[in-house]
Amino acid sequence: MQGRLWLAAVAFAGHIPGIKLFTRARLTPRLVRANIVAVALTLAAMATAYALANPFTVLITWLIAHFTWSIIFATWILTGGALD
Repeated sequence: MQGRLWLAAVAFAGHIPGIKLFTRARLTPRLVRANIVAVALTLAAMATAYALANPFTVLITWLIAHFTWSIIFATWILTGGALD
């Protein structure tokens, strides 16, 4: 389990670039697609926040989306998914 804990910690802090840089784990195509969707949704939410509010709201939106994806990514690894 410690191997998965390490991978989950790296995923939480560094996302896919961290996994590629610090581990030899192989990412599943499903994870890569999910990451692309997460980035696209984050950018769309930030654009909407900018259009409806102010730059501070954009920062808050990015923080919420970023930490949400970090938690999802790390949990996915801990439950046995995301990696080959």
